[in-house]
Parts: sequence; structure tokens; C-alpha cells
Amino acid sequence: MKKVTPILFLLLSFSAFAQKTDSTKKQLGLVVKGDILMPIYSLVNTDHYKIHSFTVEKLFSKRHSLQLTVLSLTQNTKSVKEYNNITNTNQMNFSSLAIIPEYKFFVSKKKNHTGYYVGAFAQYLYDIGKIASTQFIPAGYSFPYYPNTPAVTYYDNTEIIYQRLAIGLMNGIQYYLFNHLVIDCLVGIGPVGTIVQKGSGTPNTYIDPLVPRAAINIGYKF
Repeated sequence: MKKVTPILFLLLSFSAFAQKTDSTKKQLGLVVKGDILMPIYSLVNTDHYKIHSFTVEKLFSKRHSLQLTVLSLTQNTKSVKEYNNITNTNQMNFSSLAIIPEYKFFVSKKKNHTGYYVGAFAQYLYDIGKIASTQFIPAGYSFPYYPNTPAVTYYDNTEIIYQRLAIGLMNGIQYYLFNHLVIDCLVGIGPVGTIVQKGSGTPNTYIDPLVPRAAINIGYKF
């Protein structure tokens, strides 16, 4: 009990100090956040993804806010397979950038920019993938009608660019701890406008189904 008391005293003192020194007049109404789902997903996935998220939110007019989220994803994988003395090597480099502007309207009138909110979002996604394939056939490998062939290596490089624009609706809950620490949980969904895919062949434009939007953001309010 003697060890717990000083820790509890420090926590209570910090809480009282934060509430005492906080002044809404000095606040900028600016919130900086990061999505904690992204690093967790990067750790548990088996596809070697690295994902980063950064969000800036501007609070205004007591019940409204605008925020901008930027997501980046990279993946680098290499696989080597051998079959009948033929070695196939595939190297894939993939990167993705998503820009998501959002509008939020807070339903509650009791406290500014707190509690349940509804809103809308747009999402622009730009993906680029590069695949380099190599096939090595050793010397002396016998093809039909071509015995005793020399060693040969075949190369194949492919690049695919994928762009998507989506607009949807969302809702969520946002709360503050010690007046500055922000917790924001949101989910949303919306249809895709246009998708353009470019590669080695003819560019394709088509419509995709619904795009989900989900985040658990933790940040700081200035």
C-alpha cells in the first residue's frame, strides 16, 4: 500500500495540474493523431507490409471539424522456387499512398467537439507495383527436340499503377483525457467513383464495390 500511494498521488496531481493550466482561450483547436491499428497490423501480418498513418484535425464552430489523413504502405517481398532444376525468382516492390479528407459534425451540444459524431469522407488512393521475374535454366537441361542446351536466363519486368477515388459516410466517437489527450474511433463506408489501372497492357477503367474506412486514432490537442 505504501508503494501504491505515491503513484496515485502523482497521477491525481498531474490530472489537477492539467485541468488547472488548460485554457480554451489559448488552445489552437488543432489535433494531431496517429492510427494505432496501423503499427499493430504491420506487426501481425505475414505479407511484410509497413503502414504509417498521420492525421491533422482542425476544430471550429463548437460542433464542426475538418481533418486530413495520410496513409502510406510499402511492401517488399522476394521468393525463390526451384522445380526440375529450373530456378524461378520473383521480386515485388509495392507502395501505396492514400489521402483522406474528412468532415465531422458532433451531435452533442453539452461539450465542444466531444462524443458521437457523423460525417463524410473522400479517399484518393495511388498504388504502384513493380514485379521482376527471373527464370534460370541450367546448362544441359533437355527440352524436347533441343538436347544439351546452354544455360539461359529469362527476365520479365511488369509495372502496374492503380488509382481510385471514393466518397462515403462515416460516424464515430471522440473523447479527451486531461483535456489534451484525444481518443477517436471511427468507421465508415462508401462507393468508389472511378478506378484506373495502367500496366503493360491497355489501361482499364471500371467501378469497384464499397470501400471501408476504419481507424482508432490517438493524438494530442493543441
